[in-house]
Amino acid sequence: MSVTQAQLKQHFIVLGNKGTIYVWGANGQIITEDLMDMLYKYFKSNTYNRDITMEN
Repeated sequence: MSVTQAQLKQHFIVLGNKGTIYVWGANGQIITEDLMDMLYKYFKSNTYNRDITMEN
């Protein structure tokens, strides 16, 4: 099943509002912009771009 960037972003906004969030590769670390930058550079994506990782 494919989702759009907007659908993925909305999904994580809902999860964040519920107090539940998991970031692949973060290993329980506190989510910061520096962490997201590091993870994005490490894992990258051919489907989603960096713009959706820290927007609210």
